[in-house]
Amino acid sequence: MLELSQKFENDIQGNQTHLLHLVVLNDSIYISTNDVRMEQNFVPIVKNISNINESIDFFDKQLQTSNVTIDLINTEINNEIISSLLFNPSVLNKSVKIYLKSQSCETLDDCLFVYEGITKNIVENKDIVSLEIEDKSNFLINESLPRRFTSDTLEDKYSNKPIPLVYGANVTAPAVYEKNTISSDYEKLIVDDNFIKEAKQPKILVDDVYMSISKNADEFMDIKSDTIYANLKRQQWIIDGDELFLEKEISLGEDYNPNQNGLYRASLPAFGFLEVGVSPKLNFLTSKHTLTYQLDSNSEQLKAVGNIEIFENLDNNQKIDDFQRTFYEESKDVFIDLRNYGDIPNQFSNSGLWGWGNINDLQGNQTANFVTGFGENVINFGMESFPNKSNFLDSIKDLTNNDKVFQHKLSINFGYEISVIPQGGGFGGTVKMPKLCYLVGNSPLFGGVLVDFFDNNDFYNSENENGVESRVFEGSVNTGKLPIEDIEATSFTIGQRQPLDYQDNLGLTIVGQQGGSINYIKLKYLNIAKTSVLTEYKNYPIYLLVDGRVDDVAGTFTGVSETQVQYNQSENPVVNVSSSTGGGY
Repeated sequence: MLELSQKFENDIQGNQTHLLHLVVLNDSIYISTNDVRMEQNFVPIVKNISNINESIDFFDKQLQTSNVTIDLINTEINNEIISSLLFNPSVLNKSVKIYLKSQSCETLDDCLFVYEGITKNIVENKDIVSLEIEDKSNFLINESLPRRFTSDTLEDKYSNKPIPLVYGANVTAPAVYEKNTISSDYEKLIVDDNFIKEAKQPKILVDDVYMSISKNADEFMDIKSDTIYANLKRQQWIIDGDELFLEKEISLGEDYNPNQNGLYRASLPAFGFLEVGVSPKLNFLTSKHTLTYQLDSNSEQLKAVGNIEIFENLDNNQKIDDFQRTFYEESKDVFIDLRNYGDIPNQFSNSGLWGWGNINDLQGNQTANFVTGFGENVINFGMESFPNKSNFLDSIKDLTNNDKVFQHKLSINFGYEISVIPQGGGFGGTVKMPKLCYLVGNSPLFGGVLVDFFDNNDFYNSENENGVESRVFEGSVNTGKLPIEDIEATSFTIGQRQPLDYQDNLGLTIVGQQGGSINYIKLKYLNIAKTSVLTEYKNYPIYLLVDGRVDDVAGTFTGVSETQVQYNQSENPVVNVSSSTGGGY
């Protein structure tokens, strides 16, 4: 902030203010735009001074400093030419100070000090000598980095590595291995060697995918019996303040015999493993409604296709182009609906029918203009990629040297509001409802009925604009962790088919006893979590979510984050962080 002397402040408060530039070169040459006599005499040879300004871009973390040009009249001072004066001694790379003098100022201390720089170049012609000045802040803030390095007593790939400097809120601040002077049983990882506000939620980067490191090895615990891991500790890591601790890897050796040497009591990292998880975001992909129908008893059975799309709301046809941004970043509900009927006949499209299974004899008598109709729907999502499966555990040996298969796990957490028109039920007939089934990739181990409305009595009745009554269901489905073979799968489908045989994967079949029409599907949340065990984890870098260092006189932190954690599973959170400007080395 500019500090004003009392004389200067009084002068600029008056009705008339007369300001002059004063320039001091190398604390020895005093020049100005006018003849000024103070404790030093300022020679009037300054013809022009360019504008002085600075700016800071907080988002790109850049400081834009002002370079100033001072044009001098190429004349003599005390019988000495300007060029000789400037180079004897040279003012190059020397200080330049610029002041503003108001009418009452008598000393430089009374004047306003507005700029300090360094003379970087001098350009001369017969009339003008131009001094090119660079802002001094460029030199003051030029700090050689990194400042400190990890201990040289660590193994080669971890020793003498730069220790990061973490400023602000960082979702993925890199951690480095450092010497543990407290315990030789644990690896210590740090994100900074200065005090920081908080470090939490460790992650590991595998094939460009950030994976959460689970606090507990719950999935591995399920297969540890009758193996050398039978005495496994459940907890994988400890965070103490701003330091992460993982149990050091033990070397069993080729001659290790569990029956003779006993079983180690250690955590999963001690065996070179880490149980990890990821919650991939989804993208909405091309989705189709296929209607198989017969208009009258004399016509043949035909098929027609319409497009299932996503919309902002029910009241307009504004489609959503960026599903990830709207659904995840903006946390908005979206509506999945059939509004583009393609080549589907008017008998169906005019009534707004979106059939799921049999649509004959719909409640509300909307089916009078056709003989038969059956709708099948495939709603497709793409998932963010999962690392190569070869990086992960597939089996371990039991104590008799037989393989025990490790099963990767996947879970779905799905919140919805769905409006349904049931089918049938007249004259004591059977009421049929849609059934939504899920399928992840082509895995035969992961498929089944996701929402079965027939068994759900938690609904309320609503009428559409045609006076047709529908049932509105609101709820959620959490599958829990289920085994999946195709852990690399990048597709997720909501439809009406499920594997005919889970083990042999003989194909997909329509789930029976379903019918009705859906008015809309409101998607409130849809979270998928994958869990597996990473092998040779020390080949991959580790990161933490960090609120940055204390780095000012007041003892405040350089960044403040508002961290919202939405847990799909207890150990695999989806983390959304909004923060102040943050950075790190």
